[in-house]
Amino acid sequence: MNMEKDKKLYKFVFFIARCRYDIRIIKVEDGKQRLIKYKDLPKEFNIEEGALVISNHIGAFDPIFNALPFGPKQKYAIAKKELFKPIINKVLISGGAIKIDRGYTKTSMRIKGKKFKIKTIDDKDEAKRINLKAMKEARKHLNDKKLVIFYPEGERNKDNDQYFYEFQKGTSAFINLAKGKVIPMFIKRKREGWKLRPSVDIYIGELVTFRKEKDEVITEKARQLVMSLPKAKAFAYNLT
Repeated sequence: MNMEKDKKLYKFVFFIARCRYDIRIIKVEDGKQRLIKYKDLPKEFNIEEGALVISNHIGAFDPIFNALPFGPKQKYAIAKKELFKPIINKVLISGGAIKIDRGYTKTSMRIKGKKFKIKTIDDKDEAKRINLKAMKEARKHLNDKKLVIFYPEGERNKDNDQYFYEFQKGTSAFINLAKGKVIPMFIKRKREGWKLRPSVDIYIGELVTFRKEKDEVITEKARQLVMSLPKAKAFAYNLT
């Protein structure tokens, strides 16, 4: 896809997103928040190197929210294999989705009339093959100075956006693929009763570089980094 088509697609997606949601984009730097106007996005988030965008995951629109601040620059998102259904498979791939196998499949069963969700382990060899391919794709895009969006929780947190599910073990592997370069993001829905256009705040931190450490240390630092964004002090505008 050439740059002109990228720009047109970006404008269209941005238009649809703004029609559906009341979006505020908030930059967090030096521990403080700053509301960014839409016209200033290209200047504020002109990332010229490959980096891993890590974010909480609360809804189906998240890949769009995570991609919007960075303009028409091509972005790729790690997506669970369950999304790659026959009808939308090509759409996901053309949109920059990279398939990953989380190692299990969600199913359900009934016990005494009640329905319970359970997780069944998938074929390990097939999972390894899919994930190895995903790692190679992600590395290629990162080396080409593209952005790769990654959701460390591994699934949507449908309960609320105030806390995280546990970050998955593969988080540190993808951070290492990006040579430690990470852009933290946090998506927060504002619950204000019934509204035609629900409010969404998108917090974006500064590009940081993780040094090589134990996997569990990197994973926990990434978690704390993302969690800290909405807690930063607001200034310049009233963001409360």
